Formats: sequence, C-alpha cells, structure tokens
Amino acid sequence: METKLMEGQLDCSESAPCVEVEEGDQWVVVRDGLADLRLTGWIVAECSSREHSGPCSIRWDVLKLYRTQAGAWVCSREYLTLYAEEQGSEDGAVCVTNEEVIQFFGYSLVAKRLYAAARISCAEVVA
Repeated sequence: METKLMEGQLDCSESAPCVEVEEGDQWVVVRDGLADLRLTGWIVAECSSREHSGPCSIRWDVLKLYRTQAGAWVCSREYLTLYAEEQGSEDGAVCVTNEEVIQFFGYSLVAKRLYAAARISCAEVVA
C-alpha cells in the first residue's frame, strides 16, 4: 500500500540529515514528541561532551547550532547513551536572538564551547 503526502505535509520518516544545495545545505533537526525542523542554511558550530569527557563515556550530549538563510538560529541537542536500559533523546528549537540560543542550551561547559565556536557571548555584564 502506497502512502501519499498532501501538499505541505511532513514526511516524518525522512532520515537524510544533509543535502547539498547552492544557498546552503538542507538539514532536518529531529525533535522527540514534536514536529521535526527542516531548514536550509549552514551549521555554525557543533560540540560534543564526549570529546571532553573521553571516549569511554557512556552518556553524552551533542550540541549543534545552525543559521538559516533568513538569519534565524536553529538549535539541536542530542542526548546519547550506551546503557541498554536508557533511551537517547533529541530536541531542537528555532531562536531569533542570541539570548534565546543561550536559554535553550544553558551554561554547561559544552554549551560554552559551542558559544565560543559560534562567537556568541554568554557572559553576564556587570556594571
């Protein structure tokens, strides 16, 4: 039996994360329990807690920050685990400002390294 999509309907079974196009790459940010985010743009920064805690880590996060053609930020957080009893998770958000990006990722060491790579200041300004 063939399933046909109506115009504008998302194909949630798509798994290709990146396809080359002239105006940037096409990406799909998977979100558990929500619609996935499809964007055309560029990956600005990527950071993994496994890189910093060692290859023997059994739980780690992968953070990615994208910039769309229109200038919006798209945040992606993937929680990975090697424990058989646990399941990983994926989350994402569309952000307009740097402050919204910081609100999504927080202030962990890995998040701060992501901000540094993306040249986003997350320091609190003291007068």
